[in-house]
Amino acid sequence: MKKVPFSAVAILACAAFTCSPAAGDFVKGEVFVGAGSGQVFVYSPTGDLLQKLSSGLSSETTGMAFDASGNLYSTNFQANAIVKFDGSGNNLGTFGSGFNAHPESILFDKSGNAFVGQADGTHSILKFDSNGSLLKTITPTSVDRGTDWIDLSADQTTLYYAGEGPTIRTISAVTGLQGPDFETGKGSQQFALRLLSDGGILVANGSNVLRYDSSGNIIKTYTGFTGASELFALNLDPDGKSFWTGDIGGSTQVFRVDIATGDILTHWAASKDGASEVAGVAVFGEITQGGPGGGVPEPGTILLTISGLGALVFKRKFCR
Repeated sequence: MKKVPFSAVAILACAAFTCSPAAGDFVKGEVFVGAGSGQVFVYSPTGDLLQKLSSGLSSETTGMAFDASGNLYSTNFQANAIVKFDGSGNNLGTFGSGFNAHPESILFDKSGNAFVGQADGTHSILKFDSNGSLLKTITPTSVDRGTDWIDLSADQTTLYYAGEGPTIRTISAVTGLQGPDFETGKGSQQFALRLLSDGGILVANGSNVLRYDSSGNIIKTYTGFTGASELFALNLDPDGKSFWTGDIGGSTQVFRVDIATGDILTHWAASKDGASEVAGVAVFGEITQGGPGGGVPEPGTILLTISGLGALVFKRKFCR
């Protein structure tokens, strides 16, 4: 039997396991904007409107997240509900239950469980399995307003939360015990936040965006958001070099910002497409330290065992 060179086998294997996303599927880098009135607007990274999703509920659409399969989950603030959409934007109905006061943010851990932060009521963070069954109720002893905006550490043990005040706090995702403040009183009105790989945090802070180091010190303040009155939403771009933020105030501006330089890379007003606000921003493939990767179509990993060559690892695009 004629031996096939290793390079040829690799090329054939990669070709056999590469495909493009199915028509209508969410694509890495697309931007999802909580536009008000139960709607989520889907944009290209340059601000072209691609799709409008509707929860069917009359409510602000605030924090959003993707599970490992690429489904979108949108919090509906006044309706006390979370709505699930498949990767083509079809409304699959509600997820979870028992929200007693304004669910505002949602995230997924590496096991596919969801955590939901609530602005009011008991302020409890609710943990659900992938089917929406309640697993745990985590109630903090210290808040500004509530557990409005949350994020999870990479080791799955610590939840960070901001409640529209000057302090970012922590609580154990395992025991439910209150932890030490990440920082105390350095912000003004802090909203959506994202953990960085170095242990720091980016947070929307009303008139600006703050970057903290892992010790809770402010190391950069992002400004220059012309026309914005209250920066509220925030998420990380899949490129690892930029973030997105949005104005819940009258301008409905969406901004993409270079993390290192603070330069605004692109921006647009979602009101051009009928948005009344920007109360949440998500990006397909967004970087989450404690999450499953957000259902990114690429890159993925496939392990092949070929007789005589052993195990080979190839990168490929996921097909759905």
